[in-house]
Formats: sequence, C-alpha cells, structure tokens
Amino acid sequence: MYKEVNVNRAKLLISCPEKPGIISAVSNLLLESRANVVHFDQHTTDPQAGMFFMRIEFDLNDFDASYAKLEEDLHVLAQAYAMVKR
Repeated sequence: MYKEVNVNRAKLLISCPEKPGIISAVSNLLLESRANVVHFDQHTTDPQAGMFFMRIEFDLNDFDASYAKLEEDLHVLAQAYAMVKR
C-alpha cells in the first residue's frame, strides 16, 4: 500500500488465491477506518480455483485511524487470505 504525495489518497494492490469474502473483508476494514473508496477494480483468473487481483484507491480525508494501524490490520488480513499486497 502506498500513500500519494500531496493528495490525501492511498492505493492498495492485492493478489491472492480466489476465495469468497475477499472484497467484503477489505471493504469492511476500510469502512471501519472511515476511508472512502473512490476507485475499485478486481479480477479473478478462475472463480473456483484461480488467482484474485484487486486494486483499490481510497480517500483519507475522514480517516479515523493511524496509517500504521491500517498497515497492521491489512497485514493480519493478508495472512488470513494468503495475500500479497503492496
């Protein structure tokens, strides 16, 4: 995940094995932090056993957590879903 310079937005890129609940888990994490999703793309190579890819951009104007806390929460989520994130 990286924060844009001079703009109060961040982008998160995720890849992991396809599994139900990935979008919900990431969205709920951002919602709990009051980050507002402004752009979202996702793709899977195979809905049954493929790889899942997601790019999500979110606004941090009303962000209600520290950036470090979000990184920590994303790390826990990444472990649960075997995610590679940046």
